[in-house]
Amino acid sequence: MIEQKSRNKFRLIVSTKDDNGKRTRRTKTVECSGKREAQRLYAEFEKEIHAKRLNGYTVKDLIDAYIGRFEKNGGKETTIRAYRCASKPIISAIGERNAEELTLAQVERFISAETKIRSPKSIKNEVSLISSAYKYGIKAGIVTHNPCVDATIPKQIKPDIDTLNEETIHAFIRALDSTVIDFKVACELALFCGLRRSEILGLLKSDIKDGQVTISKVRHHINGVDIIQTPKTKTSTRVLTQ
Repeated sequence: MIEQKSRNKFRLIVSTKDDNGKRTRRTKTVECSGKREAQRLYAEFEKEIHAKRLNGYTVKDLIDAYIGRFEKNGGKETTIRAYRCASKPIISAIGERNAEELTLAQVERFISAETKIRSPKSIKNEVSLISSAYKYGIKAGIVTHNPCVDATIPKQIKPDIDTLNEETIHAFIRALDSTVIDFKVACELALFCGLRRSEILGLLKSDIKDGQVTISKVRHHINGVDIIQTPKTKTSTRVLTQ
Protein backbone atom coordinates (compact mmCIF):
# COMPACT_ATOMS: atom_id res chain seq x y z
CA MET A 1 0.00 0.00 0.00
CA ILE A 2 1.20 3.53 -0.81
CA GLU A 3 0.08 6.59 1.13
CA GLN A 4 0.85 10.05 -0.25
CA LYS A 5 1.87 12.30 2.64
CA SER A 6 2.63 15.42 0.58
CA ARG A 7 3.40 16.34 -3.01
CA ASN A 8 6.75 14.53 -3.14
CA LYS A 9 6.61 12.38 0.00
CA PHE A 10 5.10 8.88 0.13
CA ARG A 11 4.71 6.26 2.85
CA LEU A 12 5.28 2.64 1.72
CA ILE A 13 3.49 -0.04 3.74
CA VAL A 14 4.23 -3.76 3.25
CA SER A 15 2.15 -6.30 5.16
CA THR A 16 3.67 -9.75 5.80
CA LYS A 17 2.24 -12.87 7.45
CA ASP A 18 4.23 -15.40 9.49
CA ASP A 19 3.63 -19.17 9.58
CA ASN A 20 1.14 -18.73 12.44
CA GLY A 21 -0.96 -16.26 10.41
CA LYS A 22 0.14 -13.20 12.39
CA ARG A 23 0.45 -10.08 10.23
CA THR A 24 3.29 -7.55 10.54
CA ARG A 25 3.40 -4.13 8.88
CA ARG A 26 6.70 -2.68 7.64
CA THR A 27 6.78 0.98 6.66
CA LYS A 28 9.20 3.29 4.88
CA THR A 29 8.84 6.97 3.97
CA VAL A 30 10.44 8.11 0.71
CA GLU A 31 10.72 11.32 -1.28
CA CYS A 32 10.31 11.01 -5.04
CA SER A 33 9.06 12.87 -8.09
CA GLY A 34 5.64 11.29 -8.29
CA LYS A 35 3.37 8.26 -7.85
CA ARG A 36 4.97 6.24 -10.64
CA GLU A 37 8.38 6.41 -8.96
CA ALA A 38 6.73 5.67 -5.61
CA GLN A 39 5.29 2.47 -7.10
CA ARG A 40 8.75 1.45 -8.30
CA LEU A 41 10.23 2.10 -4.85
CA TYR A 42 7.36 0.17 -3.26
CA ALA A 43 8.10 -2.88 -5.46
CA GLU A 44 11.77 -2.74 -4.40
CA PHE A 45 10.83 -2.37 -0.72
CA GLU A 46 8.41 -5.30 -0.92
CA LYS A 47 11.08 -7.48 -2.58
CA GLU A 48 13.59 -6.52 0.09
CA ILE A 49 11.21 -7.42 2.93
CA HIS A 50 10.32 -10.72 1.24
CA ALA A 51 14.00 -11.61 0.73
CA LYS A 52 14.81 -10.96 4.39
CA ARG A 53 11.95 -13.25 5.41
CA LEU A 54 13.09 -16.07 3.13
CA ASN A 55 16.73 -15.80 4.16
CA GLY A 56 15.82 -16.11 7.84
CA TYR A 57 14.50 -19.68 7.59
CA THR A 58 16.61 -22.82 7.73
CA VAL A 59 15.36 -26.27 6.69
CA LYS A 60 15.06 -27.09 10.41
CA ASP A 61 12.96 -23.95 11.00
CA LEU A 62 10.65 -24.91 8.15
CA ILE A 63 10.16 -28.49 9.33
CA ASP A 64 9.61 -27.36 12.93
CA ALA A 65 7.03 -24.83 11.72
CA TYR A 66 5.21 -27.50 9.69
CA ILE A 67 5.12 -30.02 12.57
CA GLY A 68 4.09 -27.29 15.00
CA ARG A 69 1.24 -26.23 12.71
CA PHE A 70 0.12 -29.87 12.32
CA GLU A 71 0.16 -30.30 16.10
CA LYS A 72 -1.72 -27.02 16.67
CA ASN A 73 -4.43 -28.16 14.23
CA GLY A 74 -5.08 -31.30 16.27
CA GLY A 75 -2.94 -33.80 14.35
CA LYS A 76 -2.75 -37.32 15.77
CA GLU A 77 -0.07 -37.86 18.43
CA THR A 78 1.28 -40.95 16.63
CA THR A 79 1.74 -38.97 13.40
CA ILE A 80 3.45 -36.11 15.25
CA ARG A 81 5.87 -38.54 16.88
CA ALA A 82 6.53 -40.19 13.50
CA TYR A 83 7.27 -36.76 11.99
CA ARG A 84 9.69 -35.91 14.80
CA CYS A 85 11.44 -39.26 14.37
CA ALA A 86 11.76 -38.75 10.59
CA SER A 87 13.00 -35.19 11.11
CA LYS A 88 16.08 -36.20 13.14
CA PRO A 89 18.28 -37.45 10.24
CA ILE A 90 17.05 -34.56 8.05
CA ILE A 91 17.99 -31.93 10.61
CA SER A 92 21.32 -33.64 11.29
CA ALA A 93 22.26 -33.65 7.59
CA ILE A 94 20.71 -30.51 6.06
CA GLY A 95 18.87 -28.77 8.90
CA GLU A 96 21.11 -25.69 8.98
CA ARG A 97 20.87 -25.01 5.26
CA ASN A 98 18.90 -22.00 4.11
CA ALA A 99 15.40 -23.26 3.29
CA GLU A 100 14.97 -21.10 0.19
CA GLU A 101 18.36 -22.12 -1.22
CA LEU A 102 17.94 -25.91 -0.83
CA THR A 103 18.20 -27.55 -4.27
CA LEU A 104 17.07 -30.81 -5.84
CA ALA A 105 20.74 -31.87 -6.13
CA GLN A 106 21.22 -31.39 -2.38
CA VAL A 107 18.07 -33.38 -1.61
CA GLU A 108 19.23 -36.23 -3.83
CA ARG A 109 22.68 -36.23 -2.18
CA PHE A 110 20.86 -36.55 1.15
CA ILE A 111 18.83 -39.48 -0.24
CA SER A 112 21.97 -41.14 -1.58
CA ALA A 113 23.66 -40.94 1.83
CA GLU A 114 20.54 -42.28 3.56
CA THR A 115 20.35 -45.36 1.29
CA LYS A 116 23.52 -46.65 2.95
CA ILE A 117 22.01 -46.69 6.44
CA ARG A 118 18.21 -46.69 6.16
CA SER A 119 15.43 -48.66 4.49
CA PRO A 120 13.58 -47.37 1.41
CA LYS A 121 10.47 -46.92 3.56
CA SER A 122 12.32 -44.72 6.06
CA ILE A 123 13.80 -42.64 3.24
CA LYS A 124 10.37 -42.23 1.68
CA ASN A 125 9.00 -40.98 5.02
CA GLU A 126 11.88 -38.50 5.35
CA VAL A 127 11.52 -37.07 1.83
CA SER A 128 7.74 -36.95 2.25
CA LEU A 129 8.21 -34.86 5.40
CA ILE A 130 10.57 -32.44 3.63
CA SER A 131 8.16 -32.12 0.70
CA SER A 132 5.14 -31.56 2.95
CA ALA A 133 7.04 -28.92 4.92
CA TYR A 134 7.91 -27.09 1.68
CA LYS A 135 4.33 -27.28 0.39
CA TYR A 136 3.23 -25.69 3.64
CA GLY A 137 6.07 -23.16 3.38
CA ILE A 138 4.95 -22.10 -0.10
CA LYS A 139 1.38 -21.50 1.12
CA ALA A 140 2.66 -19.56 4.12
CA GLY A 141 4.97 -17.43 1.97
CA ILE A 142 8.10 -18.77 3.67
CA VAL A 143 9.66 -20.32 0.55
CA THR A 144 8.98 -20.11 -3.18
CA HIS A 145 9.73 -23.64 -4.39
CA ASN A 146 9.72 -27.33 -3.40
CA PRO A 147 13.12 -28.99 -4.07
CA CYS A 148 11.64 -32.49 -3.67
CA VAL A 149 9.33 -32.33 -6.70
CA ASP A 150 11.54 -34.42 -9.01
CA ALA A 151 13.53 -36.30 -6.35
CA THR A 152 14.12 -40.01 -7.01
CA ILE A 153 13.22 -42.20 -4.04
CA PRO A 154 14.51 -45.81 -3.75
CA LYS A 155 11.85 -48.36 -4.62
CA GLN A 156 10.44 -50.47 -1.83
CA ILE A 157 10.65 -54.20 -2.43
CA LYS A 158 7.65 -55.93 -0.90
CA PRO A 159 8.65 -59.11 0.94
CA ASP A 160 7.01 -62.40 0.06
CA ILE A 161 4.22 -63.21 2.51
CA ASP A 162 4.49 -66.68 4.00
CA THR A 163 0.87 -67.55 4.92
CA LEU A 164 -0.13 -70.32 7.31
CA ASN A 165 -1.55 -73.49 5.81
CA GLU A 166 -4.26 -75.60 7.46
CA GLU A 167 -1.75 -77.78 9.31
CA THR A 168 0.24 -74.89 10.77
CA ILE A 169 -2.97 -73.04 11.74
CA HIS A 170 -4.12 -76.06 13.81
CA ALA A 171 -0.65 -76.36 15.37
CA PHE A 172 -0.70 -72.65 16.23
CA ILE A 173 -4.13 -72.91 17.86
CA ARG A 174 -3.06 -75.94 19.93
CA ALA A 175 0.06 -74.06 21.08
CA LEU A 176 -2.10 -71.19 22.33
CA ASP A 177 -3.69 -73.51 24.92
CA SER A 178 -0.45 -73.39 26.93
CA THR A 179 -0.27 -69.57 27.00
CA VAL A 180 -1.93 -67.03 29.32
CA ILE A 181 -5.53 -66.24 28.44
CA ASP A 182 -4.91 -62.59 27.44
CA PHE A 183 -2.26 -63.58 24.90
CA LYS A 184 -4.41 -66.42 23.59
CA VAL A 185 -7.41 -64.13 23.02
CA ALA A 186 -5.22 -61.49 21.37
CA CYS A 187 -3.77 -64.04 18.95
CA GLU A 188 -7.21 -65.47 18.14
CA LEU A 189 -8.58 -61.98 17.44
CA ALA A 190 -5.69 -61.39 15.06
CA LEU A 191 -6.04 -64.79 13.41
CA PHE A 192 -9.82 -65.05 13.04
CA CYS A 193 -10.87 -61.37 12.89
CA GLY A 194 -7.88 -59.89 11.07
CA LEU A 195 -7.31 -57.23 13.74
CA ARG A 196 -4.12 -55.21 13.93
CA ARG A 197 -2.08 -55.19 17.13
CA SER A 198 -3.07 -51.58 17.89
CA GLU A 199 -6.75 -52.46 17.41
CA ILE A 200 -6.50 -55.43 19.78
CA LEU A 201 -4.73 -53.32 22.42
CA GLY A 202 -7.43 -50.66 22.09
CA LEU A 203 -10.31 -53.03 22.91
CA LEU A 204 -12.29 -52.70 26.13
CA LYS A 205 -14.53 -55.33 27.69
CA SER A 206 -17.55 -53.29 26.59
CA ASP A 207 -16.41 -53.55 22.94
CA ILE A 208 -17.02 -57.31 22.90
CA LYS A 209 -20.61 -58.41 23.49
CA ASP A 210 -23.48 -60.31 21.89
CA GLY A 211 -21.15 -61.98 19.41
CA GLN A 212 -19.86 -58.65 18.09
CA VAL A 213 -16.51 -56.87 18.30
CA THR A 214 -16.58 -53.07 17.92
CA ILE A 215 -13.37 -51.41 16.70
CA SER A 216 -13.54 -47.72 17.63
CA LYS A 217 -10.11 -46.93 19.04
CA VAL A 218 -6.47 -47.99 18.80
CA ARG A 219 -3.68 -48.02 21.37
CA HIS A 220 0.00 -47.36 20.67
CA HIS A 221 2.89 -47.57 23.13
CA ILE A 222 5.52 -45.04 22.09
CA ASN A 223 8.58 -44.11 24.16
CA GLY A 224 7.01 -45.50 27.32
CA VAL A 225 3.72 -43.66 26.80
CA ASP A 226 0.33 -45.23 26.01
CA ILE A 227 -1.54 -43.30 23.33
CA ILE A 228 -5.22 -44.07 22.73
CA GLN A 229 -6.88 -42.48 19.70
CA THR A 230 -9.43 -43.11 16.96
CA PRO A 231 -8.42 -45.30 13.98
CA LYS A 232 -6.57 -43.63 11.12
CA THR A 233 -9.41 -43.95 8.59
CA LYS A 234 -13.22 -44.01 8.82
CA THR A 235 -13.38 -47.51 7.35
CA SER A 236 -11.15 -48.80 10.18
CA THR A 237 -13.96 -48.00 12.62
CA ARG A 238 -16.18 -51.07 12.23
CA VAL A 239 -18.24 -53.82 13.88
CA LEU A 240 -17.33 -57.47 13.34
CA THR A 241 -19.95 -60.19 13.78
CA GLN A 242 -19.83 -63.97 14.00
